Amino acid sequence: MYINYFTLRNRLLILLFLGIFLISCSSEQEVKETKESPKTESSNTIEISKVRIYGGQPGMAQIPLFEWKRGESKPTGVEPRLIEYILDQLNLEYEYVLNYPIDGYGDEGIQAVMTDVADISIQNITITEGRSEKVNFSDPYYVDGLGIMVRGISECSDLDDLKGKKVFAYRFSTTFKWANENLKESQIVSQEDMGLNKHPIQLLREGVIDAYLSDFSGLKREQAKNIDMRIFPQKFTVEKYGIAVSKKYPILLKKINEILARMQESGRLKDFTSELEK
Repeated sequence: MYINYFTLRNRLLILLFLGIFLISCSSEQEVKETKESPKTESSNTIEISKVRIYGGQPGMAQIPLFEWKRGESKPTGVEPRLIEYILDQLNLEYEYVLNYPIDGYGDEGIQAVMTDVADISIQNITITEGRSEKVNFSDPYYVDGLGIMVRGISECSDLDDLKGKKVFAYRFSTTFKWANENLKESQIVSQEDMGLNKHPIQLLREGVIDAYLSDFSGLKREQAKNIDMRIFPQKFTVEKYGIAVSKKYPILLKKINEILARMQESGRLKDFTSELEK
């Protein structure tokens, strides 16, 4: 048999180059897939093992949202129960931040997360665009609204009646911004103007202010304890409460939202927050 070695050699070279080309393409594809398709396990791993919670300070209370009695290691109430349940579902350890320095004027729940004193904060914090630039927010766990409280003997019953009146709202709250935008003919005052020695309800009772703006559900609870006070029957805004989460922990935020979604679907979230409606 006649063998053309020259032709055979060329064929072998062609096969060799073809093999090298296919191996190269396969390797490049594997690298591309590795870069574009990270492992599912690593992409869903929570970035923290023990979560620091800011939920008020010993001696503070906004019942039933939270109450932290002096001498106790942690607060009680709707919000502490909620966040503890969520973190237990995620098998995460947690601790409450103690002795965070607050001056009574700032938005301490946001500040604690921003300054890395806490990893998350839950303290009836309304989700706003400005706050969302500083921290991440969970999906809402409760929706409230702005309310207005006056003395029972007051003749004020609507917004027009507040013209020329002295209206109190905490400067760091969403109510302060709303008041300045919607009560332009009223005198808006805050804790910087009135000091921290007296609660707004005491200022109302003494006639120092004419109206007190705060969350509607909170005012309802205050009214139950102060029968000489009256609140307007309607809510003037929509206030969505969210859990503030450090921007360092996006996977933690994702997992919190997954738990909240399941709680919402099952009705369990309503079990936690129904006390806020009373």
